[in-house]
Amino acid sequence: MTSTIYRYLAGAPPFGSNARLEEFVKRCQAVKENAQDLNVYVASIEVASIDRPVQIDAETYIANRVNDQIDYYRPQAMGKARIGRRLHDFEFTIGMLSVVLGAIASVAFVTKSHWIRGLGPWVAVVTSAGAAVTAHLAAMRYEQDAMIYLGTAANLANLRDTFLAISENQQSDFAKFVNDCENVISTENGAWLAEWMRDSSKK
Repeated sequence: MTSTIYRYLAGAPPFGSNARLEEFVKRCQAVKENAQDLNVYVASIEVASIDRPVQIDAETYIANRVNDQIDYYRPQAMGKARIGRRLHDFEFTIGMLSVVLGAIASVAFVTKSHWIRGLGPWVAVVTSAGAAVTAHLAAMRYEQDAMIYLGTAANLANLRDTFLAISENQQSDFAKFVNDCENVISTENGAWLAEWMRDSSKK
């Protein structure tokens, strides 16, 4: 919905510089209809009242939309990358521990040390824990999310800097800039929504 509003105000595709309000309302209704499956989740969320802009210029769009998204994606990327790295470290530690316990258990059969044999069952436990961490890493895909978020922030920053480098921005340039930025944001949102829906269906 936010993307539709910004596109309309900027005269970006699928709207034009002389788009009628009726067309805007129809597209907003279409967005709501396509998202009806999410109503059960939306109903449990208290939505804050937001003053919607009635007009927009390049400076306002960059500050309130582009920079705001960049400031969101970059910390998200860093946070997910840190979690992924920590899980990798934990996975490695569990793997090394299982190797050590496996070696000790093997010695037990050679030396017939009863107290060492008691460690045998723990090898399976530790090995299973390592497999669980590996599955968790694959499911959460922290590192992949980090790359997507960082890439989205970089793309938006590149579009912003390229636009600002143009000495004389015409309305058509602004409309194209908004369209390009909203395409980048929509692509990331679409990927996130698809993953979220897939994870929700497994619960």
